Amino acid sequence: MNHNVDAIEYPDGSKYYGEVKEGRPHGKGVSTFPDGTIYDGEWQMGKREGTGLMTYPNGIKYEGTWKNDKKNGRGTMIYTDGTNEDLEFSDDEPVNKSTKKKKSFEIDIDF
Repeated sequence: MNHNVDAIEYPDGSKYYGEVKEGRPHGKGVSTFPDGTIYDGEWQMGKREGTGLMTYPNGIKYEGTWKNDKKNGRGTMIYTDGTNEDLEFSDDEPVNKSTKKKKSFEIDIDF
């Protein structure tokens, strides 16, 4: 797939930079919205479609699948306190909820 790369600014203040087809986001790209929300992911004919990462102004992130500009399928909410929550969405609405999980990590320190 060969798409042109372009920058688009919309009347509402939203901006897009990435691959375009027929003047619309198509392929991989990043969009910023007036409220500070950022979407970085896949697009099809101007709509979020495929996988992407949405970062909200409050620092919470959603990483998962999109269809027809809405969260659809599996994804993970990543909270600012380090917890994450695996969810399944249908048309932007959660259809199941799991328990929040604290991210764990290991640090090796030599004294």
